[in-house]
Amino acid sequence: MWTAPRPEAAPNTGKRQLYWRGPIEVRVVKLDISKEFQVSPDLAKVLVRAKHPLAAQVADAVSAVEVPDTAVGLLIVDGELAKVLESGLHAFWKFQRALKTELLDRRIQAMEVAGQEILTRDKVSLRVNLTALWQVLDVVTARSTLSNFVEFAYKELQFALREAVGARTLGAGDAGEGDREDRQADGVRWPRRRSQGRRAHQGARRLICKQ
Repeated sequence: MWTAPRPEAAPNTGKRQLYWRGPIEVRVVKLDISKEFQVSPDLAKVLVRAKHPLAAQVADAVSAVEVPDTAVGLLIVDGELAKVLESGLHAFWKFQRALKTELLDRRIQAMEVAGQEILTRDKVSLRVNLTALWQVLDVVTARSTLSNFVEFAYKELQFALREAVGARTLGAGDAGEGDREDRQADGVRWPRRRSQGRRAHQGARRLICKQ
């Protein structure tokens, strides 16, 4: 309901409210939110920034989320993924729905796999640290196939590191060198599984020979 030039109330469905007719124009806008329940961008800005007493009604009637430009949002309606939200302000009418939003960072992130005790093919014991850069490319696939894709990425990097180092030999001359850093131009690739919506970027390994 509008009292020009701003909204005055957002009554819930099934409620009846009475207003005096007078010098202030009262305008009622009815919206069919049975299927299309996203609030228009202009109205969303007004409702989200509303002050008391409208703010209390908006909190009961509208679910809003502001997605930063470094992330992507997922709208969950009644337990099902309904929409992917790009950066910006989004608002939705709650009536008869359970709404939830999740934010996923889509920037390149660093992950440390530290203190891995690995035997090389020639039985030399190494302590290996791995720093890898990774990024979520397909948020829908990552969320739908993995309960915790950050933990999954850590395990995949750990397995790939063990496979790469375990297949190598370390000569006697190398064993006394202490710390040796091995930077790989191609990075650590995921093992022979689907990438589950993620990508590993360039990584660096530090090999430390146990004394």
